[in-house]
Amino acid sequence: MTSFGVLLLSCAVGCTHKPASSELFNETAVIPSGAPIQPLQWRVISSSIDAPHQTMSTLFGNDAAIDSARTAGHTAYPAGAVLAMVTWNQREDEHWFGGRIPKEFQSMEIVRVTAGADGKAVATYEELQGPSLQRVSAAGDARMDYILGQRASVMP
Repeated sequence: MTSFGVLLLSCAVGCTHKPASSELFNETAVIPSGAPIQPLQWRVISSSIDAPHQTMSTLFGNDAAIDSARTAGHTAYPAGAVLAMVTWNQREDEHWFGGRIPKEFQSMEIVRVTAGADGKAVATYEELQGPSLQRVSAAGDARMDYILGQRASVMP
């Protein structure tokens, strides 16, 4: 058999394999269904990787947050903006050599910006961890400042 025949036979065998749903979709990375918001329906502001902790995070925003983040000279989010930083553990991508993709959901940090009594924007922070979305009562001021300080990613 020629090498062309081997290649043709390999393609024919490979084309008959019907992948399972778990091979097509990263079902382990799904956000728990009880989450108070579904940030995967929003647009992405930025993303980051924490290599030492082997996690990856994506910052999502609602329309008010996106409009503000993508405005030149953005300095602060307006009342009505909601941001959600979702963090997953990482795993190797079995379909892409060297690639890393989300594994299981780790946490969701939510920052809501509302109008205060004096009309100035006030931000609140909430963190939910693990598949049970357990509320964490840690002081989140530093994390809230970090999330509010994220600039929108710019594609060249």
